[in-house]
Amino acid sequence: MKIYLIYFAALVLHGCSSTNKTFKVDANTNNSFLQDLDQKQKDGIDFFAKGSSPSSWTLEIEFNKAIRLKSLDGSNIIASSVKPETFKEQNLIRLTTQTEKGQMIINIFEENCSEADLSGLKNLKVEILLNGKTYTGCGQFLFSKELNGKWVLQQIKGETLQAAQFAKGLPELEWKPLESSLSGHDGCNRLFGEAAIWGSIIKFGAVASTKMYCNANKELNLSETLNGNMLSYKIVNGQLMIYLPDDSIAIFSKK
Repeated sequence: MKIYLIYFAALVLHGCSSTNKTFKVDANTNNSFLQDLDQKQKDGIDFFAKGSSPSSWTLEIEFNKAIRLKSLDGSNIIASSVKPETFKEQNLIRLTTQTEKGQMIINIFEENCSEADLSGLKNLKVEILLNGKTYTGCGQFLFSKELNGKWVLQQIKGETLQAAQFAKGLPELEWKPLESSLSGHDGCNRLFGEAAIWGSIIKFGAVASTKMYCNANKELNLSETLNGNMLSYKIVNGQLMIYLPDDSIAIFSKK
């Protein structure tokens, strides 16, 4: 009986040891992959996807630059990037471009995907139609984690702003990329709405504001400027620069 108990205890200890060892390997692999995604974002990749059907493949999209598809079935495509189209009723984002193998359609569905664990950000279902084949997998929009939080508007359309121009001080916006939401104020009225971060693009949905009157408040109409627009942005030396529809720039600093 004593020998049996000793043998059983040894098995339990061995199982615990094996479990811990496996966990450490998985954690290291996950950290390595997250670091790889961070590096891709720093290298200018806006969207990354991968899958295993019909064969193992990866997809990288740089808006305004290139789309790269690599697959073990021999597909190695580099095509011009295009402006994404949105189909709200289908929760769909689509890019259609021409390649040496014909038209390529990339469908990004705004719904959770579990085919491949990309980890860290929101996984979205991806479908690529090319040369009679359908590639399926999961993808993520990549963006700088610096964007998360509150930003104060310092300059717009070449004009440096002063806090004294506004009842509530300088306008500020708070970004919550994982929730695709935006809030803040324009120096007088509160702002709130939708703001999905697509790599280096901000896709604004409905952006609304309260309608309070503020004496001697500078009129910026930020809600009208942002509402429904698809705007490019970048973060340089701690400053957030958003490129507005009239080709001017709004410059923010982190609060």
